Amino acid sequence: MPIPEDAYLEARDELLHRFRGWRPDRAIHDYADLALDFKYFYGDGEHLRWTARDVEAFLLDWVPRKVLLADGRYGELAAGIRDFFLFLAETGHLAPGSDPGEVLAVAVARHGPEMARRAVDSRHFGMAKGIVTGGGAPEPEPIPIPSRPPADPEEAERVAEGSRAYRRLCTLHDYFAEPRPLTAKGNLKLADARHLIDALETGDRMDEVIGGRQFKTKSSAELFGLVTIVGFAKEAGVLRTYGGKLAAVKRWTQVRDRPLEAVASLTDLMIEAGPLAYRPRWPGIDRQIFVLESSLPAILAALYEAPMTHEQILDTMTEAVIRVVELDDMGLRMLDRGVAVSMEDILGALEDLGMVRWEGFATYEEYGREHRRGGTLALTPFGVYWCQTRLAGYGFVERPDQGPPVTLADGPDAVVDALASTLAAGLDELVWAVMELGAPDEVAGRPSPGGDRAGSPGGGDAVTQGPPGRPPGPVQTP
Repeated sequence: MPIPEDAYLEARDELLHRFRGWRPDRAIHDYADLALDFKYFYGDGEHLRWTARDVEAFLLDWVPRKVLLADGRYGELAAGIRDFFLFLAETGHLAPGSDPGEVLAVAVARHGPEMARRAVDSRHFGMAKGIVTGGGAPEPEPIPIPSRPPADPEEAERVAEGSRAYRRLCTLHDYFAEPRPLTAKGNLKLADARHLIDALETGDRMDEVIGGRQFKTKSSAELFGLVTIVGFAKEAGVLRTYGGKLAAVKRWTQVRDRPLEAVASLTDLMIEAGPLAYRPRWPGIDRQIFVLESSLPAILAALYEAPMTHEQILDTMTEAVIRVVELDDMGLRMLDRGVAVSMEDILGALEDLGMVRWEGFATYEEYGREHRRGGTLALTPFGVYWCQTRLAGYGFVERPDQGPPVTLADGPDAVVDALASTLAAGLDELVWAVMELGAPDEVAGRPSPGGDRAGSPGGGDAVTQGPPGRPPGPVQTP
């Protein structure tokens, strides 16, 4: 039952005080009051009883309508709310009927990126927020990326069908065609887990021996690779839980016959939630992973332009973490290794999906696990297909293909056609194209037909300021 408002406000302030002192070794992004007030004043009044559905309503509806933050801080909000749920779980404050803290944290990771997009999109603003912002923040400028020839859907489907991710979905669908009972806590039984870690090639080890000592696996929940694969299979509609059993969803058979659709949909889920969404997030590493997973569309956009070395990706992601996450001395010392290990798992997930090829790497062993380092990553035909059909949703747009360079030597018709092909891109793109026509001194030095023009004494050069971020260049005056 909800408590009286005065009692709630007092309990809220005490809880927030404890939360701020929960991890004195690192900064806490303090937005927990927003979640508590949402649940008490706008929800069911049970401010300490939370389910994944409550998290979705809070992040995807209430925050975009009500909350106005400085640019770029919605990622902080998601990280802070994630911390708060882990705090509630660790300290025993979650009320009966709540989902486990880890489930709530996964829900935040899943909905955080979409929340950040909606929170700056005026179509999702409430009346008060719309008035304060004057109708909302302007739409972010699209980020241009070079164009590529359209992907061949048949080739993309062949890659998707041969991917490890697709094989795993099919294996799980077959294995659970006969529903199998779960434990009282909803986990796979160890006998099923032992079979699946081999059948799915999850990379998990049961009853692992480290330093001559065997560590018995007590629950399938300890097998993070298996938990992740099964978790995403449920999200993708391949499996479902009912009556204490895990079973295959029969209607997924229709999707199974369309590998391109099946793997593209699974990729969508992984990009949105983050490939590591089902992994435990220890204090000090959770925000780093949030930054790395949120950067996935940008990484794919960069790979769409050209292959990248593994070191280039690590350097870029390390810099991104430093810019966003407040790190103490220990965090800085552990940063390189933390980013390398997390990115290895993230890039490995993209490889399993058939999105990228990772070649030329070296392997080494650490703490009983084989790691990869170095080499080059490039998109597969399926990766190109996914980027061409999905990246626009993340603000990346292909610059129109202007074809081979055109100069005045190609004749007036070719020049007119080249200019006309850029008009749909807008004035900035047109000016840029004009500046890049052939050698500037050739273009600017050629006299205009009909002699001098007004505003261009002697028909000479005119220097025009190019689009933002590009230097001015000589342009032949019309």
